[in-house]
Amino acid sequence: MAGCSYSGENQDGNEAVGISMEAVDRSRRRSPMRESKFCIFRIPPSFVDDNIRAYEPNIVSIGPYHHGKPHLQMMQRHKERVLESLVARTNGLVLQDFFNIVKEYESFVRGCYSEDIPFNSDRFVAMLVIDGCFVLEIFRKIAGEVPLEEDDPFLMPGLFNRLVEDLISLENQIPLEVLRALYSLIISVRDDEAGSDDPVPKEQNSESLLTKALFFFEESSFELPEGIWCEHIHLVCGRHLLGMLWKCYLPQGDLYLRRPGSGCRVIIDYVSKLYRAGIEQLMCRGKEDPPARKLKSAGRRVIHCISKLRGAGIKVKCGSTTDSFLNIRFHRGVIQMPPIKLDYLMCAFLRNCVAYEQCQSVESRYMTTYVAFLDCLIDSYKDVEYLCASNVFDNYFGKEAEVATFVNKIGKNVMRGVHGPTYMSQQFDDVGKYYRKYTTTWHRWHLHWATFKTTYFDSPWSFISAATAFVLLFLTIVQTIYAVLSYHHAAQGRRSGNISGQPRGR
Repeated sequence: MAGCSYSGENQDGNEAVGISMEAVDRSRRRSPMRESKFCIFRIPPSFVDDNIRAYEPNIVSIGPYHHGKPHLQMMQRHKERVLESLVARTNGLVLQDFFNIVKEYESFVRGCYSEDIPFNSDRFVAMLVIDGCFVLEIFRKIAGEVPLEEDDPFLMPGLFNRLVEDLISLENQIPLEVLRALYSLIISVRDDEAGSDDPVPKEQNSESLLTKALFFFEESSFELPEGIWCEHIHLVCGRHLLGMLWKCYLPQGDLYLRRPGSGCRVIIDYVSKLYRAGIEQLMCRGKEDPPARKLKSAGRRVIHCISKLRGAGIKVKCGSTTDSFLNIRFHRGVIQMPPIKLDYLMCAFLRNCVAYEQCQSVESRYMTTYVAFLDCLIDSYKDVEYLCASNVFDNYFGKEAEVATFVNKIGKNVMRGVHGPTYMSQQFDDVGKYYRKYTTTWHRWHLHWATFKTTYFDSPWSFISAATAFVLLFLTIVQTIYAVLSYHHAAQGRRSGNISGQPRGR
């Protein structure tokens, strides 16, 4: 579009722009740019064999992977109008200022993508500016900072939901560094207009941007853990929007350990590597025989479906509603699972998180482990019914069979069970031990009794059916006994009559 062309030179040289750009430069010099690392990937081929459309954007492209596709052109024109409106509304800035600030990040941003981007410099920078400002305007409008316009897609529920789904697609991302740079530029001009001499610290701008982003996702339908809004919001700053939302659901203890520069994480990783390498053998050096207690194998961990687990007396109960759904516990035969709302947005989020984690280190596979856990628990719609009745699943699909199909389908993309150390290794081991304990010969009576209760006393209707059957069985037994006794008495009566009717001998 003509209004968003990039020429490489300043289009305006007024004093207000110089002041605002100087403030942004001072803020950026405080925090040097980090070395880029792959964080935006193509979906692995094994994921798209069955349903490639599930990983493609519906209405809007963000970033280079799907830029220019025909079915996304309508929203592309709208993005350009959003940028024009932003520039016209922001006093003291011209379009060139947006391009100049993003241009400094071009090399870093290119290094974030796992594939080489064939765009030339001007086209690539223009795309980042248009997409980044579009995302920022969405967040600001939902937060009430900027008034809505008549042609905004947020006013149409169908388009809004599709837009949210596109913003959490792995292939549809731009680095958060771009959003921070653009947001700092916009905020710096607003501060200059308010008469502030000192620029807002970059950390404060970043936290303000995170707050708006999280508010946007929570307004859509995501139920974020409550702790994120309090003391943990500064820890969820990911590399892009999907990574940020992914971090929100990490267990809080792991969230602290995954903080950039955390010394605890380095120490724990080092100790774990020593342990897996066989530290016990080093402690027993000089002995002829290896230690009796060997290291636990890091092989595959698999548990049975809910129907079989309930047969062994294992129950599933709803955990804390304020926790992340990843925070699963097992204690004394009870699996505590925080509730999760299963709608198409959450399913899209889980799909993309699993794909994202396949490109990360093994220690980062939280969603993959959670999906593997669900895939083990769910074999049929009956297992889903039990989870819904336990208030663990808030099913927006309508049919339990659809949830079972989704879980098993996404479970095909990960190997059943978990391998090696994961955040749920202990839970897998404990559930497996409990099940094996109560399926041995000495505890088989407990298994039969648990199966009996599950089969006949699981719901009021099954209890009524079982009670009716027992009553009928009891009445049948009584009737049979009565018939046998009646026949016995009748037979005795006939024998007595025959004896009394015989003539006496002379």
